Amino acid sequence: MELLSTYNLIAAREMQLDRIARYLLINGALSDDISLFHGKTGMAFFLLHYAAHRQSDRYRQFAEEILQDVTGAIDSYPQPDYAKGVTGIAWGLEHLLARNLITTETVTGPLLSSLDERIYGWHHCLSRSYPEELTAHLHYVQARIARAGYDKKDMEKLVRHEVYINLTDKSERRFQQQYGGDATLLLSLARTPQHRLAAKYHEVTDYAGNIIVLSKNLSYNLYPAVTMRLLSDMMQQLLPAAEYLLQHIPPAAPEAFLYFSMLVELLHACYTAGKNSGNEEWRIFALEKMFLAIDGYMPAVDTGFRHSAHIGKTMNMAQIFRRFHLEYKDHALENMYHRTTDHLVDQSYLMTANSHNKHLGLREGLAGIGLVLLSGIRGDLCYWDESILIS
Repeated sequence: MELLSTYNLIAAREMQLDRIARYLLINGALSDDISLFHGKTGMAFFLLHYAAHRQSDRYRQFAEEILQDVTGAIDSYPQPDYAKGVTGIAWGLEHLLARNLITTETVTGPLLSSLDERIYGWHHCLSRSYPEELTAHLHYVQARIARAGYDKKDMEKLVRHEVYINLTDKSERRFQQQYGGDATLLLSLARTPQHRLAAKYHEVTDYAGNIIVLSKNLSYNLYPAVTMRLLSDMMQQLLPAAEYLLQHIPPAAPEAFLYFSMLVELLHACYTAGKNSGNEEWRIFALEKMFLAIDGYMPAVDTGFRHSAHIGKTMNMAQIFRRFHLEYKDHALENMYHRTTDHLVDQSYLMTANSHNKHLGLREGLAGIGLVLLSGIRGDLCYWDESILIS
């Protein structure tokens, strides 16, 4: 276990984690939602990580019971999307299997094959109109290949690999249709004042998520030539856009918070692409600009972290600061992680105090806040955030 700054801080975080886990233990089974982001899959996801941390059979058994509810209902679950539907649930199960937090006794092989068939069957409709889902499907198939491998004599694995190649091709075509031939389009989007801010945030962060997922192709040594070409083109768009966001901080706090969030996610994508590709210029750019962003934006954005509508964005940023700190051991990055996490803790108290509150899940609820706290105690658990950093 990696210690944070003081024993007292860790003890406080452990108490907060226990409070969240007990609340989910009492209320989690009441949810009718089985999705990854908002329902039982996300709750079980947290509880299984927490059970492993605490070596608690009680939480593990309860989480497995919740997953039984999920697997029992998934055949009649129509949604194909990642956040609320089958793709996210399937990714969550795959992640838990890969980390040995569940076994094939909990999730059978035939169920996974059935989920594959459903998810692969949707890939033909994923196009420019579904950018987030294209990234999410690629993310899921990556996880399947990473755990199960590839064997040209195994038809199931062969189909999986072909779907993966097809999704990567679709990602490249979508980028070329939207951005190809003009290296200033993402920059233009970032600086166009009449573009609706929420739409701008969504498009910029989807762009960052696509880079993060694509760069993982390189760490798996899958489709490297196409991936490197596409990443190089995407980074030509990213670097000037990040520079612009750094130099043009809006004076009003709400706008500044969203600009800061966009910038942090772009820099995380830049760092991840540099790490997986071995491009040190991208890694150095990301680190240098992150420090400048913290210095430049924080006076204007601190109130944004306290807003309940920004829980998901705050979770993303907390995890990004934690990852950067684990890599570079810098006090400013550690302080930003604690600063953002403190706001999440405050939100968790409000959630548990409100008996009508439905925020139990991973994306904007108690399960996600618990995972942020847990990754602050144990650096080896930071990988869970792959589930939210593509969204």
